[in-house]
Amino acid sequence: MRTEVGASMGIAEHSITATDGTPLSYREIGDGPVVVIAHGVLATAEHWDPVAKALADQGFRVVVANRRGRAPSGPLGADYDLATEVSDLHLVLDAAGPGATLFGHSYGALLALHAAVERDGLRSLVLYEPPPGEGKFAGPALPKVRDAVERGDLDEAITVIVTEISPYEGPGGVAGYRTTEMWRSQLALVPPAVEETAVIDAHVPAYPLYRSLSLPTKVFVGERSRGRRPFGPATAAVAAAIPNAQLVELAGQGHLAHVEAPVLLAKHIADATG
Repeated sequence: MRTEVGASMGIAEHSITATDGTPLSYREIGDGPVVVIAHGVLATAEHWDPVAKALADQGFRVVVANRRGRAPSGPLGADYDLATEVSDLHLVLDAAGPGATLFGHSYGALLALHAAVERDGLRSLVLYEPPPGEGKFAGPALPKVRDAVERGDLDEAITVIVTEISPYEGPGGVAGYRTTEMWRSQLALVPPAVEETAVIDAHVPAYPLYRSLSLPTKVFVGERSRGRRPFGPATAAVAAAIPNAQLVELAGQGHLAHVEAPVLLAKHIADATG
């Protein structure tokens, strides 16, 4: 069941219920062909508002899932795993309607990839830098993050994440990042990030499944990420596994184009809808 829970600046907020009873929220803006966005770790649907608004300005209806683990959606749950997230994403896609372009960023790209394998009726698939699995993402840094969270030191936990797991290369480096509202907004997302990162590390890429995809697919990699760990090699491997997928390099970008260049990213997503 879908219920509307609020609206602001043209963005409507809706609530649906997951199969395990967990409330899930998503944001919607615009009219036209549908683009569904699945965000990554340390992110919320609100963080994607600039991209969603830019796409709406180009004539799209944009639905951004607010994944479990961040308010107003419910908690991850005791049995949280990759299948939990993929099931949630299917429900959001059902609510969005047929013929959607599915876009996933980082962890959200992994979820989008698996949802696309499991369902028909998508218009196209767009992936931005899916992470590596098999312990190649966080590895030995994950216990450090978990320990910091257990001590209540969220600042230390996020520092480890953006220096040892997913290095931040934006303006001002980590020192500049620490002064931003984005850093402050991400502190509350660190506890679920621990569990989400553990799922990423435990994941074994299912390349034979990816080869079953036949829909138009574009895989984005930032110029600063290409060839560099953790995202560059993983992105190239996924792109190579999907028949006829097009690997697109975003000039001047790293892993966080939705923060650094949302209008540019929206243009690339629009171009990928076919």
